[in-house]
Amino acid sequence: MDALSAEIARLSDLPIGDLRARWRTVFRKVPPPTLSRNLLFRTLAYRLQADRFGDLDAETRRILDSVKLDGRGDTLKGVIAGFRRSDWKLQPGTVLSREWKGKMHRVTITSDGFGWDGKT
Repeated sequence: MDALSAEIARLSDLPIGDLRARWRTVFRKVPPPTLSRNLLFRTLAYRLQADRFGDLDAETRRILDSVKLDGRGDTLKGVIAGFRRSDWKLQPGTVLSREWKGKMHRVTITSDGFGWDGKT
């Protein structure tokens, strides 16, 4: 288990008071008082991963910031329209995964194209 996985595992076992203290250390401010233990943990885990691997790009943040909930609070508007396939830039090393008929399929983006099932 690497250091990041171990840190997240430790967080998952902390009581809410300790998660709030960790929040203050990571974000340098007091956590919102209404956040549940689960949301404190998930947000901290996300932040640790984003610090290590990189955060969302500016375009993805813009799209997520523009999301509005409808009156019932269950339909996200603007998300689908915000993601246009022509804007996607797949970098070599990216792995696309999909389960189909009970089997996991992985396509790896290479500098020459795509790799799947041992073929390019």
